[in-house]
Amino acid sequence: MQMNSTLPQMSSGISDPEWKLKKYLTKDALKSIEDGRGAAYFVPEGYTPLLVPMSQTCLFDSYGLAQTPQLSSYKLENCRVPGYIMKNIRKQNMPPRAPRPPNAFILYRKEKQSLLSETNPGMTEC
Repeated sequence: MQMNSTLPQMSSGISDPEWKLKKYLTKDALKSIEDGRGAAYFVPEGYTPLLVPMSQTCLFDSYGLAQTPQLSSYKLENCRVPGYIMKNIRKQNMPPRAPRPPNAFILYRKEKQSLLSETNPGMTEC
């Protein structure tokens, strides 16, 4: 498999630290992507991607973290769905509440609104 000359060569051993810091334009890697020898990902500024070789089974084998939690799956026919929806009984039994009294701003606006509309006849209400 021949690599594009504009892309860095990957060695089978430890990769060159300088290679990780280089930025490449999309047009430089386009041929490799079109040939199916790579992929393009958007990496937001401030983030550094972590690349793990496909040949490595798990990055954390030596730390004892290789075991992944087993995810359980359920068949749809085994899942129960509620047959009815319970109404909130408390609200039905409560007496209606008295309306809230107007606050200070509403009272002030009511008092001053007629005076403002008389002194400014062209002003529209907002």
